Amino acid sequence: MKVSISAHPKHVGRDHQPLFGERETLGGQTAEGVSCCELVIATNSTAISYAIAFFKPLVLVTSDKIEKSRDQYKSSLIQNISTDTGATIFNIDRQYSEQEIKAALVINHERYDSYKKKYLTSRTDDKPNYQVILEEIINARH
Repeated sequence: MKVSISAHPKHVGRDHQPLFGERETLGGQTAEGVSCCELVIATNSTAISYAIAFFKPLVLVTSDKIEKSRDQYKSSLIQNISTDTGATIFNIDRQYSEQEIKAALVINHERYDSYKKKYLTSRTDDKPNYQVILEEIINARH
């Protein structure tokens, strides 16, 4: 099995070499990489949206360090993505059975479609942004 890493530019060393050892790193090629992959593993990444768009299995990862951090932003972000997509979260500091891992590869098409509609598509009502924002502010006050 070939493993490729789609890295954010900040994860490239000063000598412009990837910081992931011998693994193939696809900087700036996330869409292409996800379109032909079998599985996306992420915490928070643009790759998540591409996994949804291309109907690829998505596995979210966390760690003991993330879960025990005082700043729970990253942990809650991972949890929210899981809730929205139906993706399973695995803590990389724990052990899982083969059955648990295989079950995580099943796509929840209903949640993927909902995620697409909610986050990856444009509005269909042709309202300008200022009107949407004003309505949101007005609705929030009532």
